[in-house]
Amino acid sequence: MGSGATRNRAVLAQAPAELLPQARFLPDRFDHPAPALLLPLAAAAAYGPDDVQPLYVRPCDAEENLPAPAAARGMDPEQARRQLARLTSAPLAAAPPADTTPSGISPSGITRQALR
Repeated sequence: MGSGATRNRAVLAQAPAELLPQARFLPDRFDHPAPALLLPLAAAAAYGPDDVQPLYVRPCDAEENLPAPAAARGMDPEQARRQLARLTSAPLAAAPPADTTPSGISPSGITRQALR
């Protein structure tokens, strides 16, 4: 869905031929179907409780276009790539309890340390 497959047809064309020999690329006019066409398909689709496991076949547009906004902000594009890689591979910090502020103090004045 979308223009990503069209833009990356040369790279993606080999995979369907090997994995799905019956698969075909549709003309560009199918890149952005109207919501009215998708709604009946979504309504008839089978859904389950399991999380969808993403399959990333290319970088997102933000990654591909990173050099331009980085340069516009006076940042070296390679430095921006390294920083993005660091930020997207770092573990997420644990969220503070819902009843505390970012400083760790609850509205009643009790600190996180006192709550433990």
